[in-house]
Amino acid sequence: HLRLFGDVPEAPLDKRGDEAAREVDGFVRREPFPMQRRGSDLGMAIHKGLEFLERKDASGVQAFFLLTDGRHQVFPDMRSPYSADVDADPDWQELYRRGQALARRRTVFVYGFGLGERTDIQLLRRVFPARSVELVPGNPGGVAHALRGMRERLRREQLRQAVAQELREGKVEAHLAEASVSGYLTRFEVGLTVRNTYRHLSVRLEQVKGQATGAASQAMECGLVGVPSPVTLEPGKHVGGRVRGTLQAVGRRWRLGVEEMRCQGQFTVTPVAVFAQAAALRELGFSSRVTVRPATLTMDVTARWGVPLWIAIGLVLALIADFVGILRLRSYQPTQSLVGQLTRSGDRVETVDLSRFDRTEVTVGPGQDIDVSVRAAPLDNIVAVLRMEEEGDLASLTLDSRHASVQVNGQMLTGPRRLEAGSRIQIEQAQFTVIGETSVQVRFTRPTFLVIALLITVALLVMTLTVNS
Repeated sequence: HLRLFGDVPEAPLDKRGDEAAREVDGFVRREPFPMQRRGSDLGMAIHKGLEFLERKDASGVQAFFLLTDGRHQVFPDMRSPYSADVDADPDWQELYRRGQALARRRTVFVYGFGLGERTDIQLLRRVFPARSVELVPGNPGGVAHALRGMRERLRREQLRQAVAQELREGKVEAHLAEASVSGYLTRFEVGLTVRNTYRHLSVRLEQVKGQATGAASQAMECGLVGVPSPVTLEPGKHVGGRVRGTLQAVGRRWRLGVEEMRCQGQFTVTPVAVFAQAAALRELGFSSRVTVRPATLTMDVTARWGVPLWIAIGLVLALIADFVGILRLRSYQPTQSLVGQLTRSGDRVETVDLSRFDRTEVTVGPGQDIDVSVRAAPLDNIVAVLRMEEEGDLASLTLDSRHASVQVNGQMLTGPRRLEAGSRIQIEQAQFTVIGETSVQVRFTRPTFLVIALLITVALLVMTLTVNS
């Protein structure tokens, strides 16, 4: 923004820097205002320039450009508050205060061009800090060159400030999925992310260091898993990995009785990185050191080992139950009496229930002491014997006799024969028919007890392994 002061109090000229430079150069050469110069109000020029630079929305990097061909000289009809007494005039003192305050808040480049042998351009070094002021005495032809140099300095300073803000706000940070681990455990894994938070700067991640402190540095073995390095991280990008820890100081796992050991400490993860544009940063005057933010994992874990006494006792009892279950897997229950019924044919039908004798052997024949009597004249009283014969898991009703007069199903009996429902027995004149069930199970498979005992054993083993995991 260009303002002209002199006999014309204010004439704004808003243009790009190079266009303004050509305009100023042409103005000085042509002297476009056909009037008699009677004074130059440098105080008003500086005041108006400060008003423009003090705006709330003004840039953080600014330039103040003053061109004059004479001294500060005002006349009464100019109605200027800035007198020739630049030392004691309160208005001049206020200008000095404003200029110094502005230079403290923002970066201001001040350029003063004095065209002629006698000018008051040095007043700028009283208004602004001397280090910020560059005075260029010379001819009008040097204005354009000075403007180009000023523009270059402004661009460089704006770049420096943008980079400085980037360096202040950005960093390479490590982030853990969990801030702490605790409880009864002997090993753990926690997710890790290393992120480049710079908005425009790439970094090269050289490595990620891990350091354990406290009791964990000796009892706990901690390390990083799956973190790639070296790797280039573009702005906003990240890589992942894991922190893995294992508690080393653990006693005999299978000892009788439980012991515990508590381990407390921290594990700090620190990225090590450099800027990919380190040379360019050094050229701008910045350090190439990357700001990093480590992450710390707090550990408070307790290791437990050994077999609890109640589990050991329960396991022994369960093993005994397993043994008993195996012994009982095949059980034997002898039959206590015969099974089945005999139907006697003749003048009247008579049914003989064999189980009522409550014995496993019943005699058949004539006489007083025979269980099932028949009318016959054999050589002796006992003609045939009914008994239970075992075969495999069953005991079946059989008939045995040494007499030729005994037949089963029309066939002569020559030895023990198994009877079934519907079998017909002929003894002399007596006829019998077998009815009902003729077999009974005497050997049993009973896995229920064994299955329950095995389930209890497995449960106790799982609990033992869980305690020692």
